[in-house]
Amino acid sequence: ASFHRDPETDDIAMIGSTLASLLAQGYAVHPKDIDAEGIDLNRRFDLLLRPRNKGALEPLEMVHRGIPRSLGLVAEVQERTGAVNRLRPSKNAPQLEPSTSPVKEIKQEEGRLEITGAKISELVAFLRWQSPRPVLDESELTETYDFVLEWDTSSGTGAIFHALNDLGLQIYPDQGTYTVLKVRKAE
Repeated sequence: ASFHRDPETDDIAMIGSTLASLLAQGYAVHPKDIDAEGIDLNRRFDLLLRPRNKGALEPLEMVHRGIPRSLGLVAEVQERTGAVNRLRPSKNAPQLEPSTSPVKEIKQEEGRLEITGAKISELVAFLRWQSPRPVLDESELTETYDFVLEWDTSSGTGAIFHALNDLGLQIYPDQGTYTVLKVRKAE
C-alpha cells in the first residue's frame, strides 16, 4: 500500500490500502478500534482524493471527509469506557531526550523497535498492536525522539511493557475512556 500527496495540486492518492488502514488514517484511530460489523475491513482500495481548491483542506481532513463518502459508508467517532493501558513517565527513571534528527525512521524486527525522529504517538501505535486494550498516551512528551526498545520475545507482551522502563516510561492498567470508530453502510 502507498500514500502520496501531490504538493502542486494537494491531490492524495492511496493505492492498495485496506479499508481498515484508510479509516485509521482518516480518523486517527487504531485499526483495532474500528467497529464495522458486516463490513470487510481487509478489502483493498485505490483512492484519489482531490480538494476543490488547493490548500482548502489539510490532508488528514481531506482523507477524513472523503473516504466514507467515496466508499458509501457512514463513520462516527464514539467514546467508550473500559479497560485501558495508560502510558506515563516512570518515577525516578531517565527521561527521553528530544531528537536532533531531521528524518523520521522506524525499524521493527523481532524483539526490537528503533525509532528516530518520531513522535511518541508512533510508540503508542506500536504498543496498541501488542495490547488487547487501547493505549492512552499520558506521557506529556511532545517533541520527536530517538530510542531503541528491546525485549525478550519469549516472555510475551509483558516483556515489551517492562522494557518501557528503560525509556523512562511505564504502562498502567486502568479503566478509562477511549475513542472507537463506528462504521456502517450508508442508507
